[in-house]
Amino acid sequence: MPSPSLQTAPAPALRLQARLLANARRRYWLRHKPLLALAGVLAVAVAWVAWRRLQADGGALLALLHDQPLAVGVAGFALAWSLTRNARRRTQQTLAKSWLATAPIDARETHAATRRAVAWRVVPPLVAIPAVLLAAMAASGADASQTLALAGAGLALGTLAGWRSGARADAVATVALPRLSARRRAASNAAGLGALARWPFARLLADANPRQHAQLVAGVLLMLPMGIPPFVAVLIVLLAASLIAAHSLLLALLATIPAAAAWTRATPLPLGTFARSLCLRSGIALAAAIAIATLLLALLGASPIAALAFAGVASAWCVTAIGHALASRHRPERARGERIAIALAMLALLGSAWWLLPVALPLLWWRDVQRARRA
Repeated sequence: MPSPSLQTAPAPALRLQARLLANARRRYWLRHKPLLALAGVLAVAVAWVAWRRLQADGGALLALLHDQPLAVGVAGFALAWSLTRNARRRTQQTLAKSWLATAPIDARETHAATRRAVAWRVVPPLVAIPAVLLAAMAASGADASQTLALAGAGLALGTLAGWRSGARADAVATVALPRLSARRRAASNAAGLGALARWPFARLLADANPRQHAQLVAGVLLMLPMGIPPFVAVLIVLLAASLIAAHSLLLALLATIPAAAAWTRATPLPLGTFARSLCLRSGIALAAAIAIATLLLALLGASPIAALAFAGVASAWCVTAIGHALASRHRPERARGERIAIALAMLALLGSAWWLLPVALPLLWWRDVQRARRA
């Protein structure tokens, strides 16, 4: 019998769970090597286009950032604070709902697992910002050490503040419900297709964080230069609010599609009826938000071509993301990675050969329609 000193200590439960999930993701990508190769090609294409753009416009970008030092620091702080706080809160919610939540796990292990998960979510975008500044300096030959230092300081302070504020959960206000009376008619348990149309909006309200949105708008106001007319400031605030609303509604719809597909999978519901019932009302709301943002851009002085280009790109991305979510509604675990790859491809085409988008997007939509029908 081996001595106790030679016995291998069991791995911590949360670390073992993370290792099993990482191995599952690795096996998935090994089974889909063409997707991995395509993602690598897209990453190289996006990096090449970004480098060419930085060689052409890197000096102007660094000069603009150098003229607004307060805006650079505030933007870095707000971005890092928001990302870190949301990542910590989501990680804590995930661990609280995990099947290991009732296990006798040490609090230090839970804290370490939270730090690792937050680092995986936060470090890549926060490292990408100084990397872009360094690439702009190398491509243009300009010296932007002050801008880099301000951005780094804002990111560091925002990360620390977001980590501390993320430990405190938002207070949940309890609303007193009215008592049932004999005169009130009992509600029916039957649910029609109208419930599918209301589901994305219900998820939007459930996931909404008005305090965070107000802080983002306040950060936008702080980054505005001094002496700006009040009319322009109001238009900028309305533009930020419309973009936040459209982004939040699109995320809620993309998260609702696989959940609704799982609930209705055993019902004889055709794909066209499902897509129309679930996405039509949300699509109209997204189109209205994009139209409002386009009008505000025109009022702020953007050229008609630029405003229409924004409306076209935003509408094309919404249609592409919703179509891909419908095509992958029964396999949501791979939909996110494919959606990121599609977004990178669209960015690469916008930066190098935008005229290919009217050709590539219809082909992609036709492919998603075929996949949705087969699913």
